[in-house]
Order: sequence, then C-alpha cells, then structure tokens
Amino acid sequence: MLAPDAAEIDRVSRHHDLVVVASGRVARTGLFPRDPERSPYTEPQRILTAGLFHGIAPVEPGHIHFQVSEAGEIFSTRILTADGPVHGMVVEALPGGPLEQLASYDHAGDRAGFEKTLLGLVGEYAPELRERITDSEFGIIRPGDVIQGGLTPTVRRGWATLPSGRVALALGDAWVLNDPLTGQGANLGSRSAFELARLILAGGPFDAGFAERASEELWRIAEPVVAWSNLNIGPPPEHLGAVFATATGDQRVADAFVANFNDPAAMWEAIRSPEATRSWLESTTAAG
Repeated sequence: MLAPDAAEIDRVSRHHDLVVVASGRVARTGLFPRDPERSPYTEPQRILTAGLFHGIAPVEPGHIHFQVSEAGEIFSTRILTADGPVHGMVVEALPGGPLEQLASYDHAGDRAGFEKTLLGLVGEYAPELRERITDSEFGIIRPGDVIQGGLTPTVRRGWATLPSGRVALALGDAWVLNDPLTGQGANLGSRSAFELARLILAGGPFDAGFAERASEELWRIAEPVVAWSNLNIGPPPEHLGAVFATATGDQRVADAFVANFNDPAAMWEAIRSPEATRSWLESTTAAG
C-alpha cells in the first residue's frame, strides 16, 4: 500500500495483530491528527529546492558543505546513487527571500535558465561552494533530478484505534515530518523502526495500551530530533549563531558539529540553551 486510505488500513488490520503505517500521505485521511503541543509551526518555514548535479569538484576527504546566510541555507555533499557518486545540493530558502525563486522556476522547461540562476545565487550566498563548480560542466544530471516545494514540520498522534478494534501505529512521515535542513528524516524513520521492532518482539497484546507505551518510547527518540530541527528553522537564537561563527574559523568545532548529525540527542544537548552551547564549545576546543 503506497498511499493507503483509512478504510484500507482498517481492512488490513482485520487480518493482523498490529498495523504500522509509515506513508506520509496517510496524513490526508485524518487517521493520525496533528499534535499541536509538539507542532509549533502551521506553515512551511523554508521553501526548498533540491537536486543532483554534475560539475561540482569533490573535496578529499569528503565533507558536508553547510552555508548559512540571511537568505537561508545551502547544503551540499557527495551522494552515492545507483549511477555512482554524484553531488547533491539543497537550497533552504527563507520565505520571501532571494533564494525562494528557485522553487518556482520551471527547471524542466528552461533547464539552462534554472542552472544559470542557481549558479548566480550559489555565487552570492555560498561563494566557497561556487569556487568548486566548473561552469561548462555544471548541470542537472537527469530530468526529474530536481524537487521543489515546502513542507510544514508536523508531529502527529502516534496511534489510533480502528473500527476493527485493532490499533494502527504511525511511523516515519506518517508520524513525524521534519524540515530536511538537519537531514534526519530517513535516520529517524529507520531508528524508530528498529526500536518498534524491539518492542514488538518483547510481546503483546498489541492493544491500545501497547500502542500508547510504544508511542511514548518512540517519542524519547524523536523528541531531540524534532527540537533540533525546529530550532534550526526558527528565528536564529544568538547561541546557535555562535556555533556557526566558531565553526567557520575552527575546524575542531566544524568537525564535531557535523559528527553530531549521527547523534541527534547529543546535538540537541549541545545547542538546547546558551549555557549548554557555551559548555560544548569550551569542551570541544579544549579537547583539541
């Protein structure tokens, strides 16, 4: 079921002890309503343009380029695809800012114009990345390798009782939808799936009590990811700006910041408050 509706989920539940729903499209059914206490935003905070490109020189050792500006963020890194390693770039535009134009540009109808506009904006807002791009080689790898739009970060209720009397658990984008700025969507979905598998193997019954306990266990994993992601796309706090400013001139801080992408709980502990950030910066610089 790629896009199950509520009736289909209920039908399937009658033949199974538990149904787990991970498709984000199920949000349209209302089966898992938005949790307002965990969802501070009601509209997209970034307008996104993402694509796969050739003509960008890799850097050895491979690294992530993360550029923050008053217009938004530009994120780029090498990505391994079925066709081999290519360069991925995500432009996270602040609504109403100069980077937003990319999201409405007809890249299929005017590919050359789109690529020229992108190069101009990268040159202005991510000049170090621009220096690694060869104009004559730069371009979208294949038609369809660009996506555009915006999403509203949302946490939904983690479970629902179906007409069959069975329960359905929400996972992945059906449960938590984060802005991709911190790159945690697939990571959180995978981590949550492994944790849910552990809870299932511990045994049932797979009733409302199980669903409620599972949702709370999974939220302990998801909460720091959501908090970190939402902090990054909100009005920039001074202490988070201090991290970026320090990382620009200190490779130890830059490396530690990127390493924490693999440990969102540690990342959130490092930036959750001015005091925590000050302590993290001091310990990171002292360690080197």
